[in-house]
Amino acid sequence: QLKMKNTIYKIKKTVCGWGTVLLLLFIFNFISCSENDCSLGGRPSVRFSFMNSKTHAIVNLFDSLTVTALDTDSILLNRGKGINHITLPLSYVNEETTFVLHYSRFLRDTIWVKHENYPHFISMDCGISMFYTLKEVQYTTYLLDSITLVNPDINDNEKDNYHIYYTPDN
Repeated sequence: QLKMKNTIYKIKKTVCGWGTVLLLLFIFNFISCSENDCSLGGRPSVRFSFMNSKTHAIVNLFDSLTVTALDTDSILLNRGKGINHITLPLSYVNEETTFVLHYSRFLRDTIWVKHENYPHFISMDCGISMFYTLKEVQYTTYLLDSITLVNPDINDNEKDNYHIYYTPDN
């Protein structure tokens, strides 16, 4: 009878041990197969829409527009044609980002955007993303007329933050 009890105990221990192992494997497999989409629709960026300064309607502009980040060799948009908006990344480390809009080889406007940076925790796998609050904008007016702030909060790429007004050629 003692031998029988020991055999039953060993069987229970083995079954419980394997059951725990199988349960842990199932949980690990479920977690590892879950989607870790760290993009969240892309890095939150500032969105500028191009507007007609007379009608305030969105317009498609430019035979060619190139946008660079000041004092870098980064080309953020290369020869965009017939576009009505641009979405550009802001600095993670600085609270001012400067963009240069190149309309032609010699004609360009510069935009200085001041912003507050707010780290936003996404998950252990994805880390943090940066959200922003726009504070101030300054710009040159070689080709553009003006810029107005439409929405100061940047936490996705779904809405306009600034409207850039141009006077179209008649």
